[in-house]
Amino acid sequence: MNSTAGDLKVGFIGAGTIGAFLIEKIQSKPELGIDVSLVVGRNEHSKGREKVAAAGVRWSTDPADLTTSGLDVVVEAASHEALSTAGVTCLTHGIDLVPASVGASCST
Repeated sequence: MNSTAGDLKVGFIGAGTIGAFLIEKIQSKPELGIDVSLVVGRNEHSKGREKVAAAGVRWSTDPADLTTSGLDVVVEAASHEALSTAGVTCLTHGIDLVPASVGASCST
């Protein structure tokens, strides 16, 4: 999806089953005006990387990229660890965060 001035720029933490599903649904509805701009994954071998590349979305393994990409909101679709690190990074930089992984939202 090509971004336009009115698009909501969204980043994702993780692109496994949940993240890949959400990205696919968002990109199938361009009328929503949502630009999935970046996905931050655990490493270069993460299972969602190929799907992200096929969708034309930028991939990174550096959570700091979430804070320098001009994102309006970040969706967490990964793990408790990712939420507690990359999610906190987003919040401390004033970026809205939507936890999508129920397991990551529960504390132990």
